[in-house]
Amino acid sequence: MKEVIDNKRIARNTLLLYFRLFIMVVIQLYTVPVLLGQLGVEDYGLYNVIGSIMALVALVGFLTSGCQRFFSFAIGENNQEKLKNLFITTRTINVILTIVVLLFLEVVGIWFINNEMKIPEGRYEAAIWVFEFSTIAFCINLLSTPYKALVIAHEKMDYYACISIGSSLFKLLAAIILQFISYDLLIFYAFTILIIQVVERLADQYFCYIHFPESRSARLYLDRHEGAELLIYSGYNIMGGIALTLRSQGMNVLINVFFGTILNTAHAISVQINSVVSQLVGNLYQASRPQITKAFACGDSDGMWRLVFRTSLLAYYLVMTMSVIAIFELPTILHLWLHKVPVYTVDITRVVLICLILETITNQLISVLQAMNKIKECQLTSCVILLLNLPLAYLVLKYNSSEVMYPYYIQLFLSVLYVTSIVIVTNRVAQLKIYDFFKKILLREIIITLITIGTVSCLSYFFNPSICRLLLVMVCTIVVMLISVLLFGFEKSDLCMIRLQMKKTLKNLI
Repeated sequence: MKEVIDNKRIARNTLLLYFRLFIMVVIQLYTVPVLLGQLGVEDYGLYNVIGSIMALVALVGFLTSGCQRFFSFAIGENNQEKLKNLFITTRTINVILTIVVLLFLEVVGIWFINNEMKIPEGRYEAAIWVFEFSTIAFCINLLSTPYKALVIAHEKMDYYACISIGSSLFKLLAAIILQFISYDLLIFYAFTILIIQVVERLADQYFCYIHFPESRSARLYLDRHEGAELLIYSGYNIMGGIALTLRSQGMNVLINVFFGTILNTAHAISVQINSVVSQLVGNLYQASRPQITKAFACGDSDGMWRLVFRTSLLAYYLVMTMSVIAIFELPTILHLWLHKVPVYTVDITRVVLICLILETITNQLISVLQAMNKIKECQLTSCVILLLNLPLAYLVLKYNSSEVMYPYYIQLFLSVLYVTSIVIVTNRVAQLKIYDFFKKILLREIIITLITIGTVSCLSYFFNPSICRLLLVMVCTIVVMLISVLLFGFEKSDLCMIRLQMKKTLKNLI
């Protein structure tokens, strides 16, 4: 079978996305304490919990990955007419969804703010304005879905990196200029974020119009066959979005109901840290998943599985490196970053990062099911597991509201079940060989994990918490991970290929 995987493109796009990530992480690390200092703990928590309400409906944004899958498949088949029809159909569906979601938010969202949320005294008007601005921003983002999916499907990661960095820079600028504003800071910041979203939306459409002929038609049309297939696939994809959103952002709303906005700040900070670490693997997934879909479309099953296993290992090692440093040195990191650390932030963040490590083991297997359009069974099983988090957390808090960490321990337990379910479903649906998965993936990850945690534990035992220990742990973790990965982390053929592709890509970039 012909090899269709473009390793050079994957390596180049991955490097571009990690350059984007580095810049964005630096910006985010600076933005959070600036915003927290300007808004204060209560307003920062209020902004994030209202954002959580939006995220409960923003699961429609998971339509992006569905669009990207179908676009990539058409590109892999070299079918330009099908790609054009898919884009027009997708855009039409998104316009309809935007209208439905807007009506839903205006009715249910306002009711929830008025009847369920704990809003600090005197901040009701600000909460309503933030909600309205966030609603409009979300709808604009939903309308951008086809354009973003088209950029990813065509693997134009240079543009994707530039627009993301630009958006982050403007958000940082918005946080900085708050100190010069005499108007309500929370309302002003929410309005500024809306303007940034509008500019990003226009930029996406202009870029696609210039580079992709299939996006130039202005008409709205719904192809019944393509639309039905896209909606069925995306419907199951959205189920995963429901589960993940309710687990993270639904928990934020639940915390507000039981504890108020101050604890929302601790949860929001843990989500920020988790987001930074998860973007490490998110970039790798974005660079590799279009190639996985195209490989399947062209019949290169062997190449597809090699790429899945290789990128699964890379993703795990990246997450492990960052997470181990963060978990062991979190008090020092948070003190340097925020100065005043909200209560429970350290404990919540540690549990969330452990969940991320576990789920990284199998997340790339989902790309195989997406490429094969067999996502249904995976979502039906894994979503049920993840959806248990919110009702179980509610029951625990209802009868014992003093135990803040219990809901997060439930999340950790359910993560183990989630990972197990994905392996079982992939074995049944996509013929994943359990023995190969254990030998080539799981066993290697266990060895690397034990070596790394053992080394860092020794350092933490012999040295007291300090900046010097933080630096020592960072250096030792990276060195130990690199050595361990070179010795045990990959098959020799994969390691040689990775080194060769990275050298070629660096040479071309330079």
